[in-house]
Amino acid sequence: MRIKSQRDFLSGLLFIAVGLSFAVGASAQDLGSLTRPGAGFFALGLGLVLALLGLAVWFKSMTIETERGDPLEPLAWRALLGVLAAVAVFGWTLPHWGLSAAVPLATGLVALAHPGARWRDVLALALAATLASALILAVVQPVALPGWPMPRAG
Repeated sequence: MRIKSQRDFLSGLLFIAVGLSFAVGASAQDLGSLTRPGAGFFALGLGLVLALLGLAVWFKSMTIETERGDPLEPLAWRALLGVLAAVAVFGWTLPHWGLSAAVPLATGLVALAHPGARWRDVLALALAATLASALILAVVQPVALPGWPMPRAG
């Protein structure tokens, strides 16, 4: 069997791997039942759906002819590292410094992923995202997330 789309072939394999990883990780949690789902129920379902979508994309890559085989392009390292750094910094910053610091820092790091980003636009986006997330968490969906830096106990 010949690969007819390199991009879809690798994307499908990635979706299958991530979906199965989530499904295996979720199966270690309490699944519960359909009427009372447990902690792993949604993650298991989502992982299986992702794996099935990956299987469909992978199958398409082997059966449907594409123009020039959709070759892979060089990896965008700057974008990849910028987004990964933003997620890591957000995850570390949120419990220590709160939402008011985590959102602007993550926004600034994501902006570094785009070479043409202007700092005035990035600052405006960071301010808007911070205000929007604070408003959503305060009014629409109250969740116990720290908005400001938490004082250290002891």
